[in-house]
Amino acid sequence: MKFYGQQHILKEVFEIIVPTINNGNNLNLMLIAPSGHGKSTLGLLIVKEIGVDNFVYYVPDGNGKIRINKNYRTHFIDEAHTLENQEILYHLMDKNEYVFIFASNETGSLKEPLRNRCIPLMFKRYVQEDLEEMVFDILRKYNLNQQQIKSIASRGRLNPRVIKILCQRLSYIFEIKGFPKDNAVLEYYMDELLKIKSGGYTVLDELYISYLKEVRNSSLDNLSNTLGIDRNTILRDIEPFLLEKGEIKITSRGRIYTGEIKW
Repeated sequence: MKFYGQQHILKEVFEIIVPTINNGNNLNLMLIAPSGHGKSTLGLLIVKEIGVDNFVYYVPDGNGKIRINKNYRTHFIDEAHTLENQEILYHLMDKNEYVFIFASNETGSLKEPLRNRCIPLMFKRYVQEDLEEMVFDILRKYNLNQQQIKSIASRGRLNPRVIKILCQRLSYIFEIKGFPKDNAVLEYYMDELLKIKSGGYTVLDELYISYLKEVRNSSLDNLSNTLGIDRNTILRDIEPFLLEKGEIKITSRGRIYTGEIKW
């Protein structure tokens, strides 16, 4: 299992933290990153190094509950921000008998005593070169040229999960329609078949920007109701990307369009 980017974390994890745990010390780790950045992947890589036979993986249920199995040394709790009754973990984390690994994209929802008991490992924003390396590896058998690799990676929204899914969808197209030797055909596949424009803009981004360009500014509720897009999708998927691109601003007057249409 290969992990891309985040060298500032990997160096500490595999040169300091993992050896420390393997020497018999029990630590608590908090993996902090936006959705799709590889928190679970890194957590499982750590588990592999410290003993895959002595760990248990949890995702809180619909009520935010988990049942800790004390027979295991390592406990990996994914989507930790959904965990209720976080207080039940404090005494276990303090015992120095267990390793706790938490992964969350909303650490503000975690209680301070839980966060303070953990070594924070905060991911940086991915860069284009990381995504290009992923594209090259995932679609290796197609012998993509550098222009094709860059074109695909440019549509990844700087998110590894988005790139993985895009590459998977492209592989389906290649199997059905054949691999495009012409770069323009590859662009057509992404632009017209998958509706993912250069830069990573999707149909939902287009709807959002077109509406905001028309009305000049809008509240979140108006955007959601008018476009028929739920608030969480806007807040988690659309707006962080458009803010990063400099397309919008969020002010006391609402959402304001500030960019230029890219299609």
